[in-house]
Order: sequence, then structure tokens, then C-alpha cells
Amino acid sequence: MLRILTDRGTEYCGRVEHHDYQLYLAINDIDHTKIKAMSPQTNGICERFHKTILNEFYQVTFKKKSNQQWRYRKKI
Repeated sequence: MLRILTDRGTEYCGRVEHHDYQLYLAINDIDHTKIKAMSPQTNGICERFHKTILNEFYQVTFKKKSNQQWRYRKKI
């Protein structure tokens, strides 16, 4: 990953010396771009992308879990 786009939330912003997220980006040489303040359209795009990523993660996680339970029940 070369660059990440985030809003200006406190969970993403801070000094590298004191903020774990900023330190991670600095160590991995990832450019951190923040959206403009008071830009609801750009913020909406970021939020929708995060929602999509979470939905995909949950689908894969719970689908895998339900398949494992199904295989166990099938053997009985």
C-alpha cells in the first residue's frame, strides 16, 4: 500500500512519536492523506468504503465459521 486516505478523526491523526497509527504508517513508508475539513462528500466516500470493507470481512468470517459447523454436523 502506498497511500491511505482518512478523515481527520483523532484515531488517525497525531504525532508520530505519540500516536500508534501514525507510527505504523511511518515505519511502513505509507503516505497518509487526510480529507479536507468540512467536506461531507469526501467523508461520505471514506465512510462508505469502510462499511464495504467491514461487510466483506464479516461475510468471509461468518461464512467460514458456518461452513465449519455444517461439516461437523454432517459427520454426526
